Amino acid sequence: MSTEQPHILLIDDEKIALLNLTHVLEQEGYQVTACLDGESGLQAMQKTPFDLVLTDLRMPGIDGMEVLQHIKATTPDVPVVMITGHATLDSAVDAMKAGAYHYIAKPFRLDEARGVVRSALELRRIKRENRQLKERIEDLSSHASII
Repeated sequence: MSTEQPHILLIDDEKIALLNLTHVLEQEGYQVTACLDGESGLQAMQKTPFDLVLTDLRMPGIDGMEVLQHIKATTPDVPVVMITGHATLDSAVDAMKAGAYHYIAKPFRLDEARGVVRSALELRRIKRENRQLKERIEDLSSHASII
């Protein structure tokens, strides 16, 4: 496994929540880019490859569902965790159907958030390894000649 720090994009329009979660994730050894809205989050994604995205569901302008849809269309291997203070069964089901990795309701326990982040990053690592192995196999089989 790479020793490089996983890079997490965190998008939340609540400044306090953004600062607290950024602090917690940095304490866990992750590199964090924090954005206060969906638009700046999507701009950050154009400049930087992220290993995981945590986004608030309800935000003014570009909301969490639009962020999720963009990520699934452009970088489908990147897991997205939805965070919301307005948790309903319908919004959770909609987010999961749209491809969210997980759904966390505010206020959440820090242990819960840490666990979800760890498992999402592990999924990302496995998907990346799987893709690299497939590419290697394709490369080897295209160079193989039948004798």
